[in-house]
Amino acid sequence: MSPQASCLILFDAEEWKTLYMMYNKNKKLPKYPPTLKQCVRWIAMSGGFLARKKDGEPGNTHVWRGLKKFLFSSDFFFNFYYMKVMLGESIPKKRQYKLYITFPHIMKKRTHI
Repeated sequence: MSPQASCLILFDAEEWKTLYMMYNKNKKLPKYPPTLKQCVRWIAMSGGFLARKKDGEPGNTHVWRGLKKFLFSSDFFFNFYYMKVMLGESIPKKRQYKLYITFPHIMKKRTHI
């Protein structure tokens, strides 16, 4: 597989949109999905990869750790946050607090707790 290929080879639409929203806080979703390389990099970053200029590509350990976290958090993130944004549903205060604890960098500017 080419790293420049579309991420739809391995990820569903909801999964790549969740990844995009986790790492691009205030931007709108793009028309086209990101590359496979970018999605793997985002997953590795959640597993501890720092993604500095001279770090190179992420290793198996970072990708594996990130994949375990991503699989758990993608369902949670999609069910609560993504549905709120897409459908305009309101989230009760208790759940906003849980979202803030789980994703503080995303929920910081969007909710008032």
